[in-house]
Amino acid sequence: MSIAIETKTNGYTAKPVQDMIQKFEKVAERLFPCCTVKHFYYGDTLDMADIVLRPGEYAHFNISADHVSLCGYTCSSEELLKFESMTYKDELYDGKLLELAAQGDEHMNRYFYTFGSDERFPFQGGWVEVQAENIHEAHEIFNSHYPERVPGSNCLNCSNYYSEQVFNSSDMSKTGNLGSFCHRVLTAQKGA
Repeated sequence: MSIAIETKTNGYTAKPVQDMIQKFEKVAERLFPCCTVKHFYYGDTLDMADIVLRPGEYAHFNISADHVSLCGYTCSSEELLKFESMTYKDELYDGKLLELAAQGDEHMNRYFYTFGSDERFPFQGGWVEVQAENIHEAHEIFNSHYPERVPGSNCLNCSNYYSEQVFNSSDMSKTGNLGSFCHRVLTAQKGA
């Protein structure tokens, strides 16, 4: 799992909620790679969970065996849409948590495109994650969003790129790259 999980111990196990918590964590990992999910069990029937993207950017959820509600957030509008999709039977949001958790993505590989301090890069520091079947498809997806600086140069508009295995062996997912973390996740648009 590429996300950090923290559970504050207080004597409760929230055993009746664990199935929903596993689905929640699976979707959090897909939508927000490298985030931190913090759990606090309020008795055995409620998990008060936070998804922390980076300092000052998070969402708070209440998770029970048959509901997942979004209770508060501080994030961009793009991230809010993803947080809203993680709800289930919420009175305010039409989430798709169970559908998202059921989606299989075993065939997708993850690649990470990092950026240096050059102001001509799309971002300074941090990275963009691309989910694709192989590195060639990942490069095409990345180039479609961040074209080469010099057309036809066959030079990606980033400092470097890494497979998931190499990226995870570094400390970037925990400490960042030049003070920044994941800017966005790109995927192939199948059937489009």
